[in-house]
Amino acid sequence: MRRLWLVIIAAVLVAAAGAWITTAWRGLWGRRPEVVLADGSVLRVEGLTWGTNQAFYLEPGSWTRLKRRLPTAWQSGIWEPKEPIESPGDPDVHLWVSRINPVTGAYLPALGPEFAHLDRAGTVFASSGGSSSGPTPGRADFALQFSALDWRADSLRFQVFQGGVTGSFTLPNPRRGERFPEWTPLPLPQTRQSGEFKVTMTGLRWLSPGWQPEFRVSAAGGEDATPWFDLQPMFVDPTGNRYWTQLPSGEPVWGVEVDAYPTARFPFPDAGVIPLGSASIPGAGQHQFFPMSAAGTNASLHSAWITGPGKFTFRDGQMVQASPVSLYSGGSWSGSIHPRPPWQVDWECNQPALWLVLKGPAAARGLLSVSTNRLARILPRLRRPDGSYVKADTGGTTTGSGADGINMILRFRIEGGVAGERIEAGIVLSEVIQARFTIAAPVAK
Repeated sequence: MRRLWLVIIAAVLVAAAGAWITTAWRGLWGRRPEVVLADGSVLRVEGLTWGTNQAFYLEPGSWTRLKRRLPTAWQSGIWEPKEPIESPGDPDVHLWVSRINPVTGAYLPALGPEFAHLDRAGTVFASSGGSSSGPTPGRADFALQFSALDWRADSLRFQVFQGGVTGSFTLPNPRRGERFPEWTPLPLPQTRQSGEFKVTMTGLRWLSPGWQPEFRVSAAGGEDATPWFDLQPMFVDPTGNRYWTQLPSGEPVWGVEVDAYPTARFPFPDAGVIPLGSASIPGAGQHQFFPMSAAGTNASLHSAWITGPGKFTFRDGQMVQASPVSLYSGGSWSGSIHPRPPWQVDWECNQPALWLVLKGPAAARGLLSVSTNRLARILPRLRRPDGSYVKADTGGTTTGSGADGINMILRFRIEGGVAGERIEAGIVLSEVIQARFTIAAPVAK
């Protein structure tokens, strides 16, 4: 019994010493920023990291259990031994936050509030996303990512939004003092050759909420081919920022990258079309299966379906249920994924649709590799008997692991076609053309 009391007294002394050391440490280096949210919980900013192998820190579970045996008032000031959880990958920035119950000290899911960075001119750059493993013993690890930060500033300012601006905080710039490459701007217009096409950046205009580059794509004979492409520009800078509307005000030179994806208007030669077959556009809840004999040379293409409006269920790549009843009215698509085998996808579409089911092992080539490549795109070609085309827009991609390898479903919304209309269906593998330009930063609006 005496030995037990000695252990308890020693634990209390260690806890008290830890509290004093921690208090002194925080007095020297400052407290971590905290923001009180609308529900009364506290959002604590753990830190800002940059690099290829970032770490967020958790308290070991055994230490957490020991701390929770002590009075609540003592727990918050006790030194925390830590072990890293690594976040490998390309160089990137992470803002690490935790959400805490101020009464119990329990760690809560950090999802809910939104975050943004403000550069020195007050321009807002929203967070590009985040990840969380949920509340863990001692810490809720939530890592926010940003596509653009004012890296040339000494410190970085952030805001927290929850219905409105809830709070703000400033953190030291982890890249302060870093030397960045120097780019040389060129006047507009600028022209770049990409394969058989020429891409010209002709201008830059302000179109709220940001800047909109203007381009012209020319075919080999000088014909204006701009309508053949879906142009997707991106602003970049020497610090590694990539943002679609503008860049931080401290950047004197901007890069403009553009990916030009061929659309259904592109004059693909018939020899480049993979045929699926003939079909009539189905009515609500109806569907038609395309035999794969014509496209059997491509092992990745497992099956293809054309459907009318409705709800459809695919299990391991096979359509197993179709219904004309759709309660969904918020837009074109609504769906859910069941990742556990058998892999199942439920989708509702309020318009006719084309579905491509791709299957294969992880090392598959052909369509499966094309569909996962940013520099390539699979396009449907739906032609009427009179030679005109029915428009089909990409609805998205759903991927999962089935019993026989990768399963992927590509969805295309059919617009302009009517039930019963006859079409000849095929798909085309298209490659993107790319160009990059360097310009002086425009005057801020």
